[in-house]
Amino acid sequence: MRKALSALFVFGVLIACGSSRGVGIPAVPDPRPPGTPNTPSDCGKGSCGCPDGGCVALCGKLLTTCSLACSAGACKTTCPDDGECSVDCTSGKCLTYCGANKCSVDCSMGGCNTSCPNGGGCTVNCAGGGCLLACASGSACLMSCSGGNCKLQCESGSTCSFVGCAGGGCKCDGGGCPK
Repeated sequence: MRKALSALFVFGVLIACGSSRGVGIPAVPDPRPPGTPNTPSDCGKGSCGCPDGGCVALCGKLLTTCSLACSAGACKTTCPDDGECSVDCTSGKCLTYCGANKCSVDCSMGGCNTSCPNGGGCTVNCAGGGCLLACASGSACLMSCSGGNCKLQCESGSTCSFVGCAGGGCKCDGGGCPK
């Protein structure tokens, strides 16, 4: 009986883990400055704000939409697994883990890093430049980089493109890059 219960528990854990859509994959470096506070910001009801910056926003895993307004920048956002997500990072240096749905990051001052998992449709507007968008196989990624020096990392099987790089120095690495 004990072995049967153990097997059921392991099977349940595998199913639960296997249901995740890969939020946080591919990994991206945290662009926030050392010593940035990690103030919790509860986005469990679908929207939250972080006027002083340095927040860690966790959207509920099952939400259909989630939005974060991070006017002072340096926020870390984990979007819902399958819900839409938007991050307004006015002062830049934000880290965003998108879910497997539409995700938009507006990074006015630049320096933001964004991860787009399998199934994600991620758009980054990086007016200040210096942003990174990493795209898993099965995702669609679009970056506008008027400030220049932005980077797309696109696994094979992803669809990636730049819409303008006025400042120059933009590049795309990986099998999902435009030919």
